[in-house]
Amino acid sequence: MSNDSTLKMLSRPEACAIGDQIWAPWGADGFLYPAIVVATIDAVQSHVAYLDGDEGPVTLKETLYGSLQVGNQVSVNYKGLGDYYVGTIVKIIGMAVEVDYEDGDHGFTTIAQCRLPLAFPRSS
Repeated sequence: MSNDSTLKMLSRPEACAIGDQIWAPWGADGFLYPAIVVATIDAVQSHVAYLDGDEGPVTLKETLYGSLQVGNQVSVNYKGLGDYYVGTIVKIIGMAVEVDYEDGDHGFTTIAQCRLPLAFPRSS
């Protein structure tokens, strides 16, 4: 999945505050998922609640901080059924995103169904 658009203000967080939305890895699948920081473990780790309902500790240097933007390419858990499709965000309304999929389909989903590749471009 290529991506020419970096997330606005997306960077590795120096320190996260409780309540911050971040993009955090889950396991070793090579993707980052939307999560909320719910506790600080120490200077390098936080505990997060993923928007899909899971939770767990994350190392901050492996996370990203920022919001999706129109033009970002994402991998979407289509209809929440576990099949992921690549698409480009064309509109954002609150937590809803409208996506043009590479296969020609088009529709709305939520940020909770989106994931980013671990190597997602970062702004400075």
